[in-house]
Amino acid sequence: MIQLSVFPQLGSGAARTATLECDPAGGTHPDATTACAELDAVNGDIRLVPPRPGWKCLGIWDPVVATASGYWPGVPIEPYSETFSNDGCARIGHGYVLDF
Repeated sequence: MIQLSVFPQLGSGAARTATLECDPAGGTHPDATTACAELDAVNGDIRLVPPRPGWKCLGIWDPVVATASGYWPGVPIEPYSETFSNDGCARIGHGYVLDF
């Protein structure tokens, strides 16, 4: 299971969290099947999941930090933390993995 979180940095909005379970897909992530398929294609490395095609990140500065921790299949994942310029960019920056 992978614990995903997105934390606003300027006090605007609430933090978002979700769990993602794969094989079988589940957890609280709303599109676990797609997110698991994207992670499967890159052996669980969120950094390697490409942005959603056809979507554009708007240049609004309202930074958020996305984090992930947990296991990919049974092996601890390397800690993930990335700052995005805004929540919309976080939601599209790595496919559907952070869109919860």
